[in-house]
Amino acid sequence: MPRHYLDQATAMKWVLMLTLGVFATNAAIQSLSLPAQLPSHVFHYAPLMVLGLAALMALQFKQPKAFFALLLLVVTYIALIFMSVCLVPSAERAGFSLIALLFNVNLIVLVSQPEREILSRTGLFNLGVITGQCVWGAIVMYEAAKWSYFSTLVASINLHVALNLFTLLISASTLLFLIYRIRQVPTVSHLSLIGVCACVNSLSFYLGGGVGFTLLFSLTGFFTALLLLEHSRKMAYWDSLTGLQSRRALDAKLQFLNGQFAIAMVDIDHFKKLNDQYGHQCGDTVLTTLGKELRAQLPKEHLYRYGGEEFMVIFVGLNAEQAATKMEKVRQHIVQTSLQHARSEAQIKMTISVGISDSMLGSLRTDKDEDAGYEAIYQADNALYHAKKKGRNQVVNAASIIKSAFNPVCPCSL
Repeated sequence: MPRHYLDQATAMKWVLMLTLGVFATNAAIQSLSLPAQLPSHVFHYAPLMVLGLAALMALQFKQPKAFFALLLLVVTYIALIFMSVCLVPSAERAGFSLIALLFNVNLIVLVSQPEREILSRTGLFNLGVITGQCVWGAIVMYEAAKWSYFSTLVASINLHVALNLFTLLISASTLLFLIYRIRQVPTVSHLSLIGVCACVNSLSFYLGGGVGFTLLFSLTGFFTALLLLEHSRKMAYWDSLTGLQSRRALDAKLQFLNGQFAIAMVDIDHFKKLNDQYGHQCGDTVLTTLGKELRAQLPKEHLYRYGGEEFMVIFVGLNAEQAATKMEKVRQHIVQTSLQHARSEAQIKMTISVGISDSMLGSLRTDKDEDAGYEAIYQADNALYHAKKKGRNQVVNAASIIKSAFNPVCPCSL
């Protein structure tokens, strides 16, 4: 699975959150006694500002499908506002059904496309299609507003009832197709289409404008922006290859780390040799495997990818000796783990070297609690250096290095 994909559990969690969020908003709006009309024309611009901000975020975070979906939502909002002013209620309902139908078709086309940049051929095609639909819709709305017979015809044959039933079928099909595509290709762009789809397909309750109409668009933009922010935060604080927290997350953790804790620095032995002999894909597999084993063996600890082939474990509430006991068990487990090279079918053995320090050792060189974590890292890194120097595949406690430095062996006792 490509690294920018979300895992299935996270994707389906967001599907439920976005869908239930929009429907819960609908239920809340329906239960409240909201005014039929907005108190000021200024409120008409609130959804445009929220949706515009979310669209800019999608543009900045390189999520083109989310950008086009939000752009479609902005166009739909403007069209419905003009329809509520220019058309009678029966014609407005028929017009909404046509817009919702066209919107769902656009979403199906959008989610079926490959992921491309906005200024690519696919992106420019999408912009051209949206622009063409806007021009066509403006012409139709202008002519319908002038042609009074259109409103009479719609009302007499109940056209909007048939369109509503057909649109409801298309809406349900679109939502199911989106969920199917998210299970196949779980990206944040596809997730953003869920909330947009649920928003437009529940708008029939709020035709004619009003507070509920405005709130629904605004909250849909808010939910989409929240999704984009959460995804960008996870990209910044989690390593996509190993599934562990990143160096940025470690820096944030160290700012608030106090009390008793231990730190283990973990390094894969002969990692460069593995890369040179078996290739970088094999190296990535080794990193992924170690990350998986650390999560399995140390589920309650704070795990980080420090950089390259180095990892870090923070044991809150433990000292260096207790952490060393746990890391020795991990080291023994890793020794028994073997990987099979995909091309040569060779069995690849992996070993790790570990250096350990704790908050007491870290505080020896500083009086500031906020610097104790960084000093402990320095001591653990020094212990890792000694583990490498002593032959690798072992756990070294920084306390033993300090003890040997202060208690050298007397030559006369040899």
